Amino acid sequence: MRTSGSVVCRTAVSVIVETRGGKLGGFLQDSVHVFRGIPYAAPPVGPDGTVLARRGDVVVVTLNYRLGVLGFLYLKTLCGERLPATGNEGILDQMAALEWVREEIAAFGGDPAKVTVFGESAGAISVATLLGMPRARGLFRRAILQSGSANFVAPREDAESVSEAFLGALGLTAGTAERLRELPPARLLEAQRAVSPGFAGSPGAVPRPQLRNRLGLSFVPVVDGEVIPRDPFAAIQDGLSRDVAVLIGTTLEEMKLFGLMDMEARTLDGASLLARCERNIPGHGRGVVEAYRQARTARGESVAPPELWCAIETDRIFRRPAMRLAELQRVHQPDVYTYLFTWVCPLMEGFLGACHAIDLAFVFGTLASPTIAGFSGTGPEAAALSERVRDAWVRFARTGNPGHPGLPFWPAYDATSRATMLLGRECTLEERPREAERRVWDAITEGPLLPYDLANEVGGQLARAGVVLVGDAVNAALGVSDQDALQRHAERRRGVGGFPGVGPRGAQHAGGLAGERARATRVGRGGGEKLLLHHG
Repeated sequence: MRTSGSVVCRTAVSVIVETRGGKLGGFLQDSVHVFRGIPYAAPPVGPDGTVLARRGDVVVVTLNYRLGVLGFLYLKTLCGERLPATGNEGILDQMAALEWVREEIAAFGGDPAKVTVFGESAGAISVATLLGMPRARGLFRRAILQSGSANFVAPREDAESVSEAFLGALGLTAGTAERLRELPPARLLEAQRAVSPGFAGSPGAVPRPQLRNRLGLSFVPVVDGEVIPRDPFAAIQDGLSRDVAVLIGTTLEEMKLFGLMDMEARTLDGASLLARCERNIPGHGRGVVEAYRQARTARGESVAPPELWCAIETDRIFRRPAMRLAELQRVHQPDVYTYLFTWVCPLMEGFLGACHAIDLAFVFGTLASPTIAGFSGTGPEAAALSERVRDAWVRFARTGNPGHPGLPFWPAYDATSRATMLLGRECTLEERPREAERRVWDAITEGPLLPYDLANEVGGQLARAGVVLVGDAVNAALGVSDQDALQRHAERRRGVGGFPGVGPRGAQHAGGLAGERARATRVGRGGGEKLLLHHG
């Protein structure tokens, strides 16, 4: 346990628990290992809650958990009790951290009855998963989800396919899987890369199964029937988390960050755009493209095929699932709020737009960090937005309402007005934002199996090009070398994936590695109301 600042306990304060996000591959090792130079998952954006704690007089806890094959490899069907990995060891680590907060946070001035859990990307997916888990009930009162929803969990069939491919990459079968315990972590990670987005497709690589989650990710939470009994959306729809207030949103152009990996998306023409959309949403591709073209033309926005592709995929993968969660939760809980983050990343002359992860530094107040400034931007406008965002997040943790004097009136979300706060150079409240696009998705019933996904598309492109994209363009724009990024990562890293002490509570797992302990940060003089736990 590491603490910073001072603890002055006059009254117990709110707790913010952060679940850390991942990289392009979601629940894999930290992004610096693969997507080097993209600063959103590298220190100090995620783990350091000092500025946030100081701003709001809250306790900020950042937790770690097992990732990749150590956290999300499902072996129970293939191996039975010999290797009873549920595919949710990473989620069990998070549960253990939340239980630790409930039992121990009072020693740091926090109130265990006033916990807000939040996360971005894989962290937000984790939060959505927790909202659908009966075992998590009562561990937190509020939830903030940034760029993630409950649409990334895997059915058992997909998890079994990944497990078979993973074992095959190691030359193992279900009958010899116990040898996993003898293999070094480096060998496990090598096989993990063979069945993960952005790595497969080169000669000799293991073919990856078709995956039903929206990005084709290999290692994600698994609806195993035990740890996660059923689809989280279904549980939320039935009111499982009716006592939890929710703040949820996305960035305006999430997919532009992922577009760095999708080289062919930059040169799409009308025919190739239509072909992609038809693969994703069979029978609806042409109608979706035309609806987006008309809506963007009416707003004076670009209708170039690459821009249309980004807008469609941002909504399909991120925006629509987030709004679906808001709509389901709103039936049972009045305190549901939504936002759309519109601040544009200044890198590459604005090419990345309001991309995935652009909001993180504004939440944590780390805009001045040398490794972050180029990505998020600096100056009076950026600083002012960061203050508004931090105040909103902290006030939500305290009261269940993110509104404060620095923002326009922010009403709760409902199915009529769909009130949404736009957070950018100007912060405005908009009702029914991008309504034409929303209606498109409401009219579409997607099948459970999406035969095309970003991971397969990118893997094929990388194989044809003979390269592995590691974010060089962003590195160059930031003036950061791969070695610099790795060195900074090594200086902060204390272990490999996982929350120590999870063993007695979490399920057995092949080769589980202990990692960085949860950290609580409290800076202030007391008098607050809640504790914020950040999950990423």
